[in-house]
Amino acid sequence: MNRNDFIEEHFGYANRNIINSVYHNALVILDSDENFNRFKNQYWSLISNRKSYDKLHNSVTLYKFRKDKIKSLNITKDEFLALYQIDPLKALENLFQESVRERHMKGFNRMLGDDSIEIVYDTFSFNKEVRFVSFLTMPFSTRYKLEKESYLRDQKILKKLYLPEEDISPKDLEQYDSFSKRNQSDKTVTISRLVRDSVIAKKLKLLYKHQCQVCNQQLPSYNGFISEAHHIHPYNKTHKGDDTWGNMIVLCPNCHAQFDTLFFAIDPADRTLNCLDENHPFHGKKIIPIEGHELQSIYLEYAWEKYLSIKGNN
Repeated sequence: MNRNDFIEEHFGYANRNIINSVYHNALVILDSDENFNRFKNQYWSLISNRKSYDKLHNSVTLYKFRKDKIKSLNITKDEFLALYQIDPLKALENLFQESVRERHMKGFNRMLGDDSIEIVYDTFSFNKEVRFVSFLTMPFSTRYKLEKESYLRDQKILKKLYLPEEDISPKDLEQYDSFSKRNQSDKTVTISRLVRDSVIAKKLKLLYKHQCQVCNQQLPSYNGFISEAHHIHPYNKTHKGDDTWGNMIVLCPNCHAQFDTLFFAIDPADRTLNCLDENHPFHGKKIIPIEGHELQSIYLEYAWEKYLSIKGNN
């Protein structure tokens, strides 16, 4: 029996237009003769001696194979993002190993909102068993839990101490209005900073071991080092920058404040730091990212244009 006939017999049913049906998923999971033969030999053979088997049992076996296939594919973030720019549906199918069709994309884009597509990859990487439909309807508390697990892993790497009493809860975040113009309490400001400290930013700060890329300082505290990830092209609804390493630089709070006010800017032509005060000791310093991190010109050029405008008015 060939691959298509096998899928038709064991996973097909009359209404194939059901969202994310097992039939359509099987076409994605068993997308080649190589995968089809591996599935039959390593998975299907385990139940082939059953006198009868129902669709549910077939589905369980298929999704066991899906889980192992995802691990073996080990799609990198760069691979996922590159394909997403060309064919979003195909990229999501490759990542989730499930059928993704146009009807899903409206809900997917609504769920994504203003978040970067990189958030999808990072969240999925923490739980490779999650199904695409489940991801679309994932409650805030679940995403918070995944983010917290990532944070705890980072703390373990840095041998930091995690204090539960200092944590914030999903309820705190759900009630927080990121765009409120009201005066904010100290607690609210703290929550705001934690919300913006994404998984992507955490990983970049770990890469630099929390050392400022401008002044080279590591600021110690009782709970580890203090560092901040600055978005060169601001990541918000107004400026619409991206939450990606190519748009980030790791800074101490002081240097971060100077970048935010455009006192500092990086020349996209030669990657030198420019200061409004040309007598500043860091003026003309070459910003050289370490291996694994590369600043992208498109983001540098956006901030550079704003910087030149301010400098021309001074």
